[in-house]
Amino acid sequence: MRDPWALLALVILLALAAFFLFRRIGTDTRLRATVLHSLAILADSQAAYHRRHGVYAARIADAPAEGAVGVHPDAGVVLTMVLADSLWWSARGSHHAIAWAPRACSAYGGAPRDPALRHPNHPTCP
Repeated sequence: MRDPWALLALVILLALAAFFLFRRIGTDTRLRATVLHSLAILADSQAAYHRRHGVYAARIADAPAEGAVGVHPDAGVVLTMVLADSLWWSARGSHHAIAWAPRACSAYGGAPRDPALRHPNHPTCP
């Protein structure tokens, strides 16, 4: 007959592993939400910049400037402009503490050249 204490120890060990795994997944989900929030703020700022200047801003800065939108991303979020011109813009956002893929999210706006892109100004994490 098997030792019941060994079975109990195995069940406890598996429960602890599941707890820490799900806790980590929940943390990554919250961090992705902060990245998406920062990208949504960037999308709004780019739309406002385009209304005023007729082109999209090529840079992200702490304060609005010529050729730059002023965006304060959430804590730990890094935003990077990929492309910006008079027709459309594209950006990436990431957070250093996201451990599981996808680690970066993206957003775009305007009239993209790729017909597969159908949801401008809606940040996504692929």
